[in-house]
Amino acid sequence: MYMERRNNIRIPTEREMLHFISDRPFRSKALNLSNTGLFLGKSFEPYKRPTRKVQVEIPIPEASEIVWAAGEIVYDALSPSFHGLGIRFTGMASRHARLIGEFVEEMRVAILKRMMREIRLKKELALALPKIQAPPPPQRYERTLVGYAPAG
Repeated sequence: MYMERRNNIRIPTEREMLHFISDRPFRSKALNLSNTGLFLGKSFEPYKRPTRKVQVEIPIPEASEIVWAAGEIVYDALSPSFHGLGIRFTGMASRHARLIGEFVEEMRVAILKRMMREIRLKKELALALPKIQAPPPPQRYERTLVGYAPAG
C-alpha cells in the first residue's frame, strides 16, 4: 500500500540549478519545491555515489538571490534516460529558509487563486449558456411493443 510521505505542499517549478555530491557539480532541474525539500531531475549518467549528502544551489530570480542548502537524498527514481532525486533539506541559513518558505507560500497562493478563478469562470459560463435538454421520450401505450406503433 502506498503511503504519502510528504508533509508539506510542493509547488511545481522548472528551475535550472546545480547540485553537488562530494564537491562534484551536476546540472539538474528542480521539478518541485517545498519548505523541507525538492525533487530534481537530470539526464541519466552512470555514477557511483559515495554519499547521500548533497549541496544544492537554488536560484530564486523573484528575490534576485541564490539559496544554498545542504540536503540528503531520500528517494531515487531511475529510468534509462532520467534520474530523479528526492532531496530533504538538512541545513540552510535561516534567511534562506525564510526566503524559500515565503516563495513557496506565494506560489501556493497564486496557484490556488488561479484554480478558484477557473472554477468561477466555469460556473459563470455554465449559468450563461442555455440549458440543453433532451426531448421527452414518445408516449407509450399500455399494449405498445417497443419499436412498433399502436394499431389504429
